[in-house]
Amino acid sequence: MVRNSLEETTLSHELFHSVRAAFDVNTGIPSRESTQIIFSSRTHSQLTQVIKELKNTQYRWAKVAVLGSRDQLCINPEVQSEKSNAGKVHMCRAKVQSRTCVFYNNVEKRVQDLRWEDRIMDIEDLVKEGRKNIVCPYYASKNLRPTADIVFMPYNYLLDPKARKSHNIELKGNVVIFDEAHNLEKMCEESASVTLRNSDVALCIEEITQITEYMSGGGNPFSGPTSEVDFSIEDAAVLKAMMLKLEEVLDEISVSNKDSQLNIAK
Repeated sequence: MVRNSLEETTLSHELFHSVRAAFDVNTGIPSRESTQIIFSSRTHSQLTQVIKELKNTQYRWAKVAVLGSRDQLCINPEVQSEKSNAGKVHMCRAKVQSRTCVFYNNVEKRVQDLRWEDRIMDIEDLVKEGRKNIVCPYYASKNLRPTADIVFMPYNYLLDPKARKSHNIELKGNVVIFDEAHNLEKMCEESASVTLRNSDVALCIEEITQITEYMSGGGNPFSGPTSEVDFSIEDAAVLKAMMLKLEEVLDEISVSNKDSQLNIAK
């Protein structure tokens, strides 16, 4: 079969555009157009077991990424010394923004050289390799996700829209597998609910009382160089009355627990 020059030019252009479309214009990273498998389980220990089994199959060539929290993946000693999760998140983001975390700074420099994308690693493997090579496992795992064939994550990463957005998880066009799906109903209830105890309300009333007393003496607990909070002593009184009424409602609820509580769907 003989092609004329016009046909050859057309085919060349098609090949060029196909190759160019396979890579992200800004980062040069291969773009993900094929279907990803998103495997979700209730706990990370269950995910670790699945990943272990995957290593023993004929599909061990697959590119894998496993997503976890800073609690599980952060190896910065200062961040890990924070007691609360919120504290860890705040310090981590501050260090990333100021480029003062050596582990994060090494992610872009070393992950591609280490060829982590060619290895099947679970949470423990990521942490071990991160400490060995001074590379942040948390951000490395996020970098591995876009080009992975299989992405492992806990339920809440899929069920919580904010978590999906944070980790750039796309459901459309991908295969989603829920391990032990009978747990989903309970997980959905928990993620869409908040537990309010009467002890929480009592503590809130006590703090409002302290604020009211402070404001009665002429003080403003919300004052500051840039503060423009419009909150008067009358507002505090109204808020306290509302909390007292809520406390009455909770006290009337008959529950088996010693501490009355109310489960509220969001």
